[in-house]
Amino acid sequence: LPSYIANLLDKSLKELEGLVYCDYLNFSFAKPITKKTTFLRLRGSFEYEIQSWKYSIPLFFTTQGFDTFRNREISTGAVAIREQLADLDLRIILENSLVEWKELGEEGPTGNEWEDRKVGRRKDFLVRRMELTKHFIRTNIEPEWMVLFLLPVLPPELRPIIQIDGGKLMSSDINELYRRVIYRNNTLTDLLTTSRSTPGELVMCQEKLVQEAVDTLLDNGIRGQPMKD
Repeated sequence: LPSYIANLLDKSLKELEGLVYCDYLNFSFAKPITKKTTFLRLRGSFEYEIQSWKYSIPLFFTTQGFDTFRNREISTGAVAIREQLADLDLRIILENSLVEWKELGEEGPTGNEWEDRKVGRRKDFLVRRMELTKHFIRTNIEPEWMVLFLLPVLPPELRPIIQIDGGKLMSSDINELYRRVIYRNNTLTDLLTTSRSTPGELVMCQEKLVQEAVDTLLDNGIRGQPMKD
């Protein structure tokens, strides 16, 4: 399925999912807020993507230490995507996309069917990107608004809890979905605020569980078998 976020960031859905679900092999480096030597500055001297220590970064920190490091230099989850969307200049995207589309149109057929299809798909992508960018500019919508910070909650009348014979309660399944989000988010909060020895990897795993619970609430069935009332 087409993704507006993937389109604007010019990333594959696989890359976005790696960030959304807090895959520590796919985190995003943020701008450092300190003038001291940092991981971000040191990595310029070698190819970061192929280093085996990429697997081990979260394991070297306690919860407090990893949280400090992450806030200073890296981003994971929906926050990483929101930061990248907030840094976009829509007019520059529109201009660059138009230039690239014209350049691809001037190249003409290569005689290689696979390459020609690849160019055609890229041109179609650029057209969709320009149309989407124009819509955001015309309607004064900021790209980062596509990432939710506050989770909407349905009023109680739309998710009732009814008492039936025998004193038993019957509840809409959406209440269970909300309960799962709250429980997992509270667990994450406890890890970040009460524990000083939890590895950063465990924190990111819990963040992934929170994201999955939210996804299931907003799009029941996206993570597997849907729940039914």
